[in-house]
Amino acid sequence: TGGVFQPGASHEAVVRFSNGSPDPGSPDAKGDTRGMAIKLFGVKGEKLFPDPGNPDAQDFILISSPNFFINSARNYSRFFDAVNSGALLKLAGIPFYLGVQGGLQAVRMLRQTIANPLETRYWSVVPSQLGEGAARQAVKLSVRPLGPATSTIPANPARDFLRAAMVRTLMQGPRQMEFLVQRCGDSGLSVE
Repeated sequence: TGGVFQPGASHEAVVRFSNGSPDPGSPDAKGDTRGMAIKLFGVKGEKLFPDPGNPDAQDFILISSPNFFINSARNYSRFFDAVNSGALLKLAGIPFYLGVQGGLQAVRMLRQTIANPLETRYWSVVPSQLGEGAARQAVKLSVRPLGPATSTIPANPARDFLRAAMVRTLMQGPRQMEFLVQRCGDSGLSVE
């Protein structure tokens, strides 16, 4: 009936790497979470949120951290409502929305530094559903580079040294990354 994971299937894709900072001019050497967005084309099947311009596209959004700093959709809404409002009273609630573990994870994510987006592992933030009906299962996705990580952060990095690292790497030849699907198993945890 369709979907991404069909035996023998291959799809054209566009991959975009990003940073987590709302400031696009933020220097690459500054700690930050990095992102990887993958758009596959030619994926048949029903979509929860179809792209009107590309009904056969499938998107995957991943970050350079295996864990996110917000643990529920409700706290996610509260957090971004507070951040976007700028109101002091709402901003004061952020530590309560994150909790101790979320606060520590946010600090870890904002301190991440990488030498090359093509040599970095990425994870999905929320679980995805694989399959339909009684056979469906919750999965987490990850993309990891194949081959050794040889890049290092320069001693005096340019503002956009990550772009230069990717260009340099791709000039040496194609790079491969593997797309991993991890089943939730019977952990007793609800993905809801």
